[in-house]
Amino acid sequence: MAGFRPRFELVVPFPPEEVFARLDRQLACPGCPCRALVVRRTIGGAERRSTIEVEIVEALRHVWSPRLSLEVAAHPDGARLHGLFGPNPTVWTGVLACYAFLGLAALFSAMLGFAQLTVGVRAWGLWVPPAAAVLGALPYVASQVGQARAAEQMHLLRCFLDAALGLEGAAPPRGCATA
Repeated sequence: MAGFRPRFELVVPFPPEEVFARLDRQLACPGCPCRALVVRRTIGGAERRSTIEVEIVEALRHVWSPRLSLEVAAHPDGARLHGLFGPNPTVWTGVLACYAFLGLAALFSAMLGFAQLTVGVRAWGLWVPPAAAVLGALPYVASQVGQARAAEQMHLLRCFLDAALGLEGAAPPRGCATA
C-alpha cells in the first residue's frame, strides 16, 4: 500500500454537478458494489464544500473494508476531486483507542513505579511501560493485516470512481456497466 492513508487529487473537465450526476448513474447500475453518501456544506448561503463518502455495499463489507472520501470543488478547468482512502471510522477509532489506552497505562504505571522507588518499596509499576510497548505492536500488526485485506476493495473503489468519471483506461467494477 502506498501510504498510511493514501490520497490522490484529480481535475476533471466537467463541473461538480456533473461529477455528482455521473456518480449517481454509476451507483444506480445493477450489481454495483458501492454505495455513497453526499454531504454538502453551505456557509453564508453558498455551497462551500461537498464531500462524497463511497463505501463497499453491506453484502461485500468486512471489518477491514475501506472507504473513499472525495471532496469535490469547482476548478477553472472543471472540478477538482481530492480523494482519501481510509478505514471505517469505527475501526480507526478502535485502533487509536488501543494506542491511547496503552500509552496512558504506560504513563501512569511509570509514575507509580517512580513513586514506589522514591518510598523504597518494590517498583512493580516499572514493568508495565515495557509491556505496553510490546502490546503496542498488536494494533500495528492488526492494521497491517487489515491494509492487506482491504487492498482489493481499495482497487474496487478506485475502479468505481474511474469508471463513473469516464477516465481513460477505466474498467468498471465487476458486475457493473459503465455510466
